[in-house]
Amino acid sequence: MKKSMVWRKLIAEIRKCGIKRFVVLSVIIMTSLAFAYRIRQIRQESNHVVNNIVRIHREMGAPEEYVIAEKTNDFLREPIFIENGRALVSRGRVRLFAAGQRISGTDARITSVSSNLDLHTGMFVVRVSKRLNGQFFAERRFDGFFLPLEAILPDHARVISRDVERQVVAGLREGERVVLR
Repeated sequence: MKKSMVWRKLIAEIRKCGIKRFVVLSVIIMTSLAFAYRIRQIRQESNHVVNNIVRIHREMGAPEEYVIAEKTNDFLREPIFIENGRALVSRGRVRLFAAGQRISGTDARITSVSSNLDLHTGMFVVRVSKRLNGQFFAERRFDGFFLPLEAILPDHARVISRDVERQVVAGLREGERVVLR
């Protein structure tokens, strides 16, 4: 058959079925073809290798950061807000303060730590030897292994105390590697 014959037969069929049916069928066929094309594109894009940190760690292993444990004698610093030589601390933090502790940046010391709640504030009162005002740090001296808070401790180690940046750990050996998160 010639091309002109095919077109004539197609036009005759369209006239016989109606123009509305032809348009509806054409839209359905075009939509189906568009969906099939888009699905093919998505599959091709999904097969591309994308380098990301999870895949690299899975294939080559995660890089490991660590510190070497060294026993030192140093301070842990606990923040304390002092107003007129008096500070108010919560029940959870009162055990971190003791008489005689040095206040960093000054020559003042903690003179007393109350064991009873102040009924007006619901907090424990810590008194300081000088009339200071502002944010300070009370220093506590420890002898042990000072590690950052993000250190993953081995099973044989235990935390003695900690502050906002570091922790004092016992049970480690000198020169032992401690992995950081």
